[in-house]
Amino acid sequence: MVWTATDASGNTATCAQTVIITDNQPPVVNCPANIEVKAQSQIGAIVNFVATGSDLCGDVTLSYSQESGTVFPIGTTTVNVTATDEADNTATCSFTVTVKDIECIEIGVCGKSVVVELLPQRVRTTTVYRGYLNTQAIINTISSNCGVAVSNLNIQFSKTIFTPQDWGNQNVVTVTVTAPNQNPVSCTFNVIVRYPLKSGDLFASSDGFDITGNLDLDMQIFPNPTAGKLKIELYNLNDPRVSAVVYNTNGAVVFHQELTTEGQIEIDLTGKVSGLYLLRIVADKREFLEKIILQAK
Repeated sequence: MVWTATDASGNTATCAQTVIITDNQPPVVNCPANIEVKAQSQIGAIVNFVATGSDLCGDVTLSYSQESGTVFPIGTTTVNVTATDEADNTATCSFTVTVKDIECIEIGVCGKSVVVELLPQRVRTTTVYRGYLNTQAIINTISSNCGVAVSNLNIQFSKTIFTPQDWGNQNVVTVTVTAPNQNPVSCTFNVIVRYPLKSGDLFASSDGFDITGNLDLDMQIFPNPTAGKLKIELYNLNDPRVSAVVYNTNGAVVFHQELTTEGQIEIDLTGKVSGLYLLRIVADKREFLEKIILQAK
């Protein structure tokens, strides 16, 4: 810039001035929102994104701590973006890229129901009933698409053994499957625990039970209705082992006894809620199902 001074006589003098304009205003940089994707392989996923930058005095150059279009590992990675203008002023922003573990395990039994039957087992001088979950059948529903054989998976069940106290269909079991270097995958399924009734299964009816096709034994049950104590007379048994189970209408066991006897058995339901019950007697590889009415005293 040149300055000129002129007096009243028209004489002039000049001088020059240098004006330096400095850009000290940082540019503007805008990062994308946090990104969440599923892994495309066991390594991670290729992630694409766009950040923008601007400046009032010229162009802006963007640099990234990890470039768009590259492979991001499983987990969360923070990406830092730096915008630099022509005067070397900078501004930064950051966002995260989360790559979720690949879902390589599928469990076919999830949300379904399976049946476990209670079978007699001789323990010393007593017969007890146990039911075992067919874990191999559950494992057969599991598939892996992450390059790991099912035989190399870690598979755990929350419960595999059932007793008469589990009778009914309110048994929720959790199965957890873990592949090497993967997060566990879990789900639940329902287990219906029942006796293998030769005379047909138990189905809901208006009064709570529906009994069909009893295989009668040489027995008598009295009194029925009862105020609490119920007597059962059994005769002409080839095998003295007897199982007596009483269920309420919800299928819960309220009385269960395994004994070796012939003659009279006494069942005491005193103190139980009055109403309908089911008596199941198993002897000589036969069974008897009878509705029992418990009257209030």
